[in-house]
Amino acid sequence: MYIISLEKKPDIIAINEVKPKHLSHKLLTSEFNLEGYHTFSHGLKDDSNIGLLIYTDITMDASLVDIPSAFCESIFVSVKTANLGSTILIGNIYHSPNSTQVNDAGAISFLVTS
Repeated sequence: MYIISLEKKPDIIAINEVKPKHLSHKLLTSEFNLEGYHTFSHGLKDDSNIGLLIYTDITMDASLVDIPSAFCESIFVSVKTANLGSTILIGNIYHSPNSTQVNDAGAISFLVTS
């Protein structure tokens, strides 16, 4: 795999649209595991979502963050920084090019209020 061959691998990777359009079986988070990374997923079991992933380097102190919202096409992870002693929030938000105006408004409202 390309990532393993890199001299310096990324600390954080975010991927969206991980599910194929014509899915023949339910996906498991374990199918997306990458060696050396924690895997966080959203929407793999829900037929209405396209599937989102965030990978964090295994040496990082990271945890999934639940942010309640009507806009469900997002995933967030909290990462504690080793040097600064603070926490940063990493997000992966999907916006479909075919999104409705109602969904667009929900996404904007989510970003503004969160």
